[in-house]
Order: sequence, then C-alpha cells, then structure tokens
Amino acid sequence: NYLWSNGSTNTALPITGEGTYSLQLSNYCGAKTDDILVYKGVCKLYVPSAFTPNNDSKNDTYQPVTRGIKSIKRFSIYNRLGQEVYRADNYTPGKNAAGWDGYFKGQPQNTGAFMYVVEGICEIGLPVIANGSFVLIR
Repeated sequence: NYLWSNGSTNTALPITGEGTYSLQLSNYCGAKTDDILVYKGVCKLYVPSAFTPNNDSKNDTYQPVTRGIKSIKRFSIYNRLGQEVYRADNYTPGKNAAGWDGYFKGQPQNTGAFMYVVEGICEIGLPVIANGSFVLIR
C-alpha cells in the first residue's frame, strides 16, 4: 500500500514544486516511511575516466570536477592492491587542490586501473558520494 504525505494512495505522485514529500509503503510484513527532498539547483560531480600525467600541461592531475558542490570532505584513490595512493581532505577543487599527480611514495605509478572515492557536500547541505574506476595512461 502507498500513502503519500498529501494523503494520496496512488503508486506515483506528480511533483508540483520544491519541498519534502513523504511516502509510506506497507504490506503484511510492516511499513517503511521515507522522505524525498525536491529542490532547484545543480549539484553535480564529474570524475574523469582517465588521465595522463606526462607533464604536457594537459590532464596532468586527477581530481573531480564539480558544480554546485560546497566542499569535498574526502577524495581518495586506491591501486589494484587496495592501497590508498592519494588522499585529500576538506578541499575545494580548482582552488586549493592540486589533485593526484600519478605518484605514490615518490614513485610514478604504472599505466592501469585505479579506484576513487569522493565524499562531498552539496551547496544545499546534502551529501554527495561517488566511487568508481579510472585509468592512468603513461
């Protein structure tokens, strides 16, 4: 059974504006309620799929590209062995962050796949979390 915050029992609710919409789902096992926040604005996080740290001044560091992100609390990169090869805490991309240069413990990392984790805060205070993989190309 569906029960929306406006009393509707339809399976879908037309959204007419910004705000918080609540939905309670129930069946013979119990009920669960959750809120859905709808807002105007842009909160985007783009993480490139590859980078080339070859000192040609093009794509030499790896970092997320943001729009509408207030801050990034953590940006970590891991190699295939699960070692954290880069970590940056509490920074704003493009301002005080240099990004990862492709080195770990003073050694250039080989061409290959790496994993990233990004945890940030959107301008309206919502958390933004992303993870995935990318390729370092030498």
